[in-house]
Amino acid sequence: MTAIPKQYFKPLTGVRAIAAFMVFLCHFSPYPLFTSDPYWRDFFGYFHVGVTFFFTLSGFLIASRYIDTSELTWKYFKQYLLNRFARIYPIYFLLTFIPFIYLLRFPLDGAAPEVPIWMKYLANITLLKGFSATLWGSGLGQAWSLTVEECFYLSAPILFFFLTKFRSHQYLVFLASGGVVLSLGLLLTQLFHGKPLGLFADYTFLFSWTFFGRFTEFFIGVALAIYLKRHPVPHFKNDGRLTYVSVLFIFLIIALLAALKHYVSLDRETITAVLINNVVLPVFIACFYYGLIAEKTRMAALLATSTADLLGKSSYAFYLIHAGVLSSEISIRLHMAPLAHYFVHLGLLITISIALYRYVEEPLNQFIRHRFLPATVKHSHGHPIAALSTPHPTSASATPTR
Repeated sequence: MTAIPKQYFKPLTGVRAIAAFMVFLCHFSPYPLFTSDPYWRDFFGYFHVGVTFFFTLSGFLIASRYIDTSELTWKYFKQYLLNRFARIYPIYFLLTFIPFIYLLRFPLDGAAPEVPIWMKYLANITLLKGFSATLWGSGLGQAWSLTVEECFYLSAPILFFFLTKFRSHQYLVFLASGGVVLSLGLLLTQLFHGKPLGLFADYTFLFSWTFFGRFTEFFIGVALAIYLKRHPVPHFKNDGRLTYVSVLFIFLIIALLAALKHYVSLDRETITAVLINNVVLPVFIACFYYGLIAEKTRMAALLATSTADLLGKSSYAFYLIHAGVLSSEISIRLHMAPLAHYFVHLGLLITISIALYRYVEEPLNQFIRHRFLPATVKHSHGHPIAALSTPHPTSASATPTR
């Protein structure tokens, strides 16, 4: 398969900013600023689908970079994981200190107050908390989704190896791989159901909060990368039809899910909502990505600007700080009218996230790459941000985030 040209990725960096802001709108709904209709609370509540944008984007970007070079060797696997580690972990490790310093002073605040702080900290820094319905929201609550990302990172080289080995039967590889992942998740849920700390607590948790239930979002992104490698875009189309139709359907799906919840009490953990979120929505998101790549539109041009690029690159830091202790401390110190408070709060979070990206995240990433990786594997198309957060099924509050 041929390499995907780098210019294809420019608008997709800007997409990361859109997805991050969608999650912010989910956790800090603006609906009270302009209406009292509770439907809009549910509508913005479903902006948690920003996480689906990121899972699908992760599948696409990781496959675009690694599918042609994947090997089942320890040397390759070590370099591959170190590359991922350098991008995701250092800034997360540093920011994880903030909520736990806070917990030392207020030990009963936050998620799972009955669990010892040292145990919650260990679950957080190892990213194992994402397997626990009890601990998922502890520390940096939104980092539960990093567990999902890391599961994909660990399994991706194996998936890519077989997709490359059986090029003429790749659909069977997807089906078989999905069957293995799902079966493993079902088995783990059966084994750990009712055990301490809510490990693989139930099937709702499995399909809403773990890689074993949400692998389809990544697989659809991988499929898009394979399609683009086989069918490179010969020239840009000017109509923008696919881009804007995809955006329309994405918002129609959000509106439908919100209406189902508001009018018929169909929550996001029901089988219908899960299928829409985990299977149907990623298809339209992948079509949206393809439209940004293949069509010449104002939206693609806007998402490729230097401003959108900076917001996209700093969106991981924004994701890590947008909710939780730091965000709350900023919010409670802003004494102004609600509308001004909302936008000043958002603006300060954006400013801090840009500073974190420029002066902490990226320097640490470059240091680790230059210190531990061979020159041939230092280059990256940019990290697919870890998927963002949404509220836990048992929590009505947006903070702490998931």
